[in-house]
Amino acid sequence: MATPTARVAARPLRVVYLGAGGDHHGVAAALMALVHGVYGPGVAQTRTDLFGGGRWPMPAWVARLLHAATDRPWMVAACAVLLRPLALRGLRGQLPSEPDLLVAVHASAAQCLQALAASLARPPRTAIVVTDYAAHAAWFGRADHVVVSSPGAAVRALELGVPAAALTLNTLLPCRRPAAGWVRGPAAPRLRVVAVARGRSGLRLVQLLRQLDTRPAASRLSVDVLCGPGLALRRSVQALGGELRRLEVRALDEGSDLPGQFAAADLALLQASPQTLSEALAAGTPVLTFDWRMHEDASARLLSQLGCGLASREPAELLLALEAVATDGHTLARWAAAARSAAAQAPDEVFVQRLFARLALSLRQRAGGGA
Repeated sequence: MATPTARVAARPLRVVYLGAGGDHHGVAAALMALVHGVYGPGVAQTRTDLFGGGRWPMPAWVARLLHAATDRPWMVAACAVLLRPLALRGLRGQLPSEPDLLVAVHASAAQCLQALAASLARPPRTAIVVTDYAAHAAWFGRADHVVVSSPGAAVRALELGVPAAALTLNTLLPCRRPAAGWVRGPAAPRLRVVAVARGRSGLRLVQLLRQLDTRPAASRLSVDVLCGPGLALRRSVQALGGELRRLEVRALDEGSDLPGQFAAADLALLQASPQTLSEALAAGTPVLTFDWRMHEDASARLLSQLGCGLASREPAELLLALEAVATDGHTLARWAAAARSAAAQAPDEVFVQRLFARLALSLRQRAGGGA
């Protein structure tokens, strides 16, 4: 069989990311940008959607079943046997001819990865990039390489049979960063907080900001809220801005450059989605997280592990932290230094080069030059 290097001599290397929407696609998009930054048109990249994209809609009951089964190896195996044939049929229709690398960025895709590769005329190399800070059993299907972003996930991977030589541990998930050359501006009269929330977390955020306005320290803070596509939260934030006496509150446009907004902020106030949290820390910005879902517990724990901020669902504790940020420069400086340290260890171009090398994938210049 021809080697990947021999095949790319006549065409770009073909990489396909197998995702399922949401934050998983966000990680894929970040990886695609990093790969393009290193190899440019030498790599052709495609992103697929395991749960549909209009081709294979995943029933809601199946999605709930998969989530419930993610940390029970025997249930993972049973679900994989039942659902893999249907998933493979949906995925094959989204693949370019002769992919050189398949990258799973969702646990369900990880369970299909090796079978999908083996079903192709020229089996490609395979990798799993775990897009949660916790790594349930469903993440660890067979693959040539596995990337995780927490020590706990690395331990779990080894327990579930991933060879140490096939494992990479990062500090943060691959994510979008502020634009190259971005420089933080001078200090403003008020400390700037960028807040991000969705759904019920948006209601919790509005309640928290209303309580913060009763504290004298609120006069030292301004909060810009990214409201997303929903109109309800935007209207609530706009109404809140007109009601508050001390705290400045504004609604950000949905299309805002979030990494740039984080980089321009002194603090991020977040629902602890793995990708959004990663983007804030990759911008070197400390984080307070006020809400998270069950599967995002590890995202919340990450802040205490790195020393980059605080995670709490208790309004009283969050208000004390915000008061400390507003009145005590030492707290914010300590968190910011830890966030900058984490940002320096986030996946970058070197990560991409090393991953391709570990997968024995290389690109040669058309004139026959070096890798």
